Amino acid sequence: MAETTTDPLPNLDELMEWSVDKAFTAAMREIAPVGKDGTNTHHRYNFRQAEDVVRACSGPMRKYGLKMFPKVISREHQTRGSNNVTVLEVEWVFRGPSGDTMTDTVTTVGEAADVSDKATNKAMTASEKYALLQAFKIEVDAGDLDDGDRDHPQSVRSPIDWYLEQLRRPEVWYSATALRELVAKAESNGMLKVAMPHNPFCTLEEYIIARGRQVVAEMEERDQQRAESREAVQAQMAAEHPAAVPQNSTPPPATPPPAAPPAPQTVSPPPLPTAAEIQERITEAQSDAAALEALRDQVGPDILQQVVIESRWGKMSAAAAIAMALLELGSPPAPPAADDPQETAPEPPKPKRKQRSATEERARIRMLTEAEIQARMLNISVHEHLADVLPAGSVDPGNVASGVALQQLVRDARPDVLAALIKGGYTKAAELYAALGTSVPAPNIDAIVLAVNEAQPVA
Repeated sequence: MAETTTDPLPNLDELMEWSVDKAFTAAMREIAPVGKDGTNTHHRYNFRQAEDVVRACSGPMRKYGLKMFPKVISREHQTRGSNNVTVLEVEWVFRGPSGDTMTDTVTTVGEAADVSDKATNKAMTASEKYALLQAFKIEVDAGDLDDGDRDHPQSVRSPIDWYLEQLRRPEVWYSATALRELVAKAESNGMLKVAMPHNPFCTLEEYIIARGRQVVAEMEERDQQRAESREAVQAQMAAEHPAAVPQNSTPPPATPPPAAPPAPQTVSPPPLPTAAEIQERITEAQSDAAALEALRDQVGPDILQQVVIESRWGKMSAAAAIAMALLELGSPPAPPAADDPQETAPEPPKPKRKQRSATEERARIRMLTEAEIQARMLNISVHEHLADVLPAGSVDPGNVASGVALQQLVRDARPDVLAALIKGGYTKAAELYAALGTSVPAPNIDAIVLAVNEAQPVA
């Protein structure tokens, strides 16, 4: 430890003539080195106590009439977990016994945390300690330059730690909306330009924005893959059923019997409705079971299965839309076509439907309702979504025979649907949907449907 020089106590009248520089130099010669005599038992590190620094300086400063005054330049308050954190920038001015002040001042930053209301007081004490250390160049032991340079533990939280914890949460890391909210919070706290611990050349803002772009790119890639998959399915169906009526096209008029003479125009059968007309009639008759059944009988199940329309359950075949409407009204599903062996296959399971309890039927309806919402958010038809759980050749969601298979399909689709809700800006619906977890059927599916229908998606 370095030795200090002690001058005799000057006469008071003589001292009153000293300049601030002379008094400062005399005090500086008598201030002894200060070591790390304080110990933090919780985090297990040693530190230089503020009271030790003040004690080392106060005697020589009193002896030579040297005074020190603070001026707060800025104050910032943050909240980290349960702690209140204050950061103070303080300018310290030294005044001599004759009343003159130093031209040069000492500016230091003090930071402190407290669960109560003492964070500002502690920050001021920290600023004073470092002002004295810097101003008087107080000597320290070798290898003991500063409180945190060598033996301060990594477990002590820094201002960026809370943001890093948020980024490790899956609901934030995989959500573009949550990442945008995190950027806004960091901006309000002045943390956007803070360097990342693992990369000092990358700020927190750059890191979060880069992750957000990656999340959006991954969503767009998944959407592209789904679109390509749908196109492949449609191409395969067109190859397997070349006689099928193209989507959104006018069905061919009925061909009169070849043996009969041409019928007068006044008694010829009316032309079949177009896809747009079918969609309009289903919308008008969705609360009238008799009108829906009459439309189904008039157009025919084969044509309805080939015509795809936009319904309130999403994009699906006209036959499926009529079946969904009749299901809500409590009417039986459409009978299978007599000449289609694929439609006659599901006939044996019909008695099982009658044996379902009221509880089972309610659960099944809730799962089908969620499947409709899922298909809508994934931008596919309900038929495509339920293809794995429907009997071969069926397009009627009411024909789903296995409740267990339907339950698993709904559960497996939830992550992609949640991502689509978030991307589409359905904030309230996304919150309700995320709260479901793996519970199937959803107990609050009506609230989710309402939230989706009332939402104003973000473009």
